[in-house]
Amino acid sequence: MSISFAIRDGTVLPAHEVALGIYLLMLNEPQQIFDRMWKFIEPNIPTDRRAQFEANFLERMQLYSEAATLRVLIKTKDNDKRYEPLLLEFENYLFPREPTDEAQKKLDALRFAMADIQTHSTNPQLAWAHDWLLQLGHDETNPAALMAFIQMFAAETQRLRKLLKETIPMN
Repeated sequence: MSISFAIRDGTVLPAHEVALGIYLLMLNEPQQIFDRMWKFIEPNIPTDRRAQFEANFLERMQLYSEAATLRVLIKTKDNDKRYEPLLLEFENYLFPREPTDEAQKKLDALRFAMADIQTHSTNPQLAWAHDWLLQLGHDETNPAALMAFIQMFAAETQRLRKLLKETIPMN
């Protein structure tokens, strides 16, 4: 059964197009967050490590953006089953149609990231941000930088929640 969604402006789109829009928005998040964070952390990253740090940050942030998006879509679907087609269509952008070892590794990484994001709400936020950056080899201790990171990450999740509230299942 195909389901369509009414968007805030009155446009009606099928689930796969809404999922594609969410996916494309999510693809931009890692670079946007990195660009905003760089002013805080640049002075503390040795010049010879900057390119590798950026690559590692973007790769990890991509995983966490996917995980955060999945968490929001799963919670939305759990509250209203009519969103299940949207979740399934979004998953099609993350995983190949046929199971592979690489897809299983990605699923495991996403599950870990989703669990880690969940600890964000129970773990003191600055500690979570510190640990997240420490995994990249950067021991950030500036509270302003850590809080900025948390706020940027949370803003993207809040934007998706708002978008979903304005995206109403039609069938």
